[in-house]
Amino acid sequence: MSEGIRWKRALVEGAVIVGSILLAFGIDAWWGERDEASRRTAVIEGLRSDFAAARVDLDRVTAFHLEGRQAAETLMRMGADGPLAEASSPRVDSLFAGLAGTASFDPPLGTLEALISSGDLDLLDDPGLAGELTLFHGEVGDLDREQRYARETLTRLIEYLGTEDIGVESLVAHPDWDVPWDLQPDGIHRVAHTQEFRGWVTLMWALYTNTTGGLAELDAAITSIESRLAEAS
Repeated sequence: MSEGIRWKRALVEGAVIVGSILLAFGIDAWWGERDEASRRTAVIEGLRSDFAAARVDLDRVTAFHLEGRQAAETLMRMGADGPLAEASSPRVDSLFAGLAGTASFDPPLGTLEALISSGDLDLLDDPGLAGELTLFHGEVGDLDREQRYARETLTRLIEYLGTEDIGVESLVAHPDWDVPWDLQPDGIHRVAHTQEFRGWVTLMWALYTNTTGGLAELDAAITSIESRLAEAS
C-alpha cells in the first residue's frame, strides 16, 4: 500500500472518529435538553395544580375572615351604649361564634416548596415568574405568622371569658379553627359592654382586617401567577 493511500485512510478514519464523537456529544445534548424540557413541563403542571388548590383555599378562608370581621364590628356597636339585656344573649353568642370560628390559609404548595428548596427556579426560563413565585412564598409565610398571632389572641380571649364564668365549653373543646358550632358559648352579653371584652374584640377586628388585606394581596398574586403559567409552554 502506497504512502499516499495510507495517509488518506488515516485521514478518513480520523474524520469518522471525530464525527462519531461530535455526534455522540450532540445526542447527549439533545437528550439533556429533552429531559430538561420534560422536567419543566412537569413543574409547570405541578404549579398550575398548586395554585388552583390555593385559589380554592383562599376563597374559603377569606369568607371566614370577612365573617369574623363583620361579627367583631357588630359586637363593638352592640356594647357601646352599656350593659345588654338578657334578650340579646342569643344574638351576642351567635356573633361571638362567628368571631371565633375562622380558618387558616394553608394551601398545598408541594411543587412550589420543592422548586424553591431545590434552587431550580431557573428551570422555568421566566425570571418574572420565578420572582413572583418567590415573593408569593414569602407572603404566605408572613400571613401564617399573622394567623398564629390571631389564634393566640383568640385563646387569651377565651381564657378571659372563662374567668368571667362565661360558658365557653365548646371553644375549649374545639380550640382549632373551623369550629363545629353544635355547642354555643353562653352568657357573653353580660360582659359585651366591658372595656376588657371590647378591647379584645377590637384587637380581633384589627387582626381580621390585616389578614383580609393580606389575603387580597395573595389573591392578586395568584391571578398574576396563573396568567404567567397559562402562557408557559
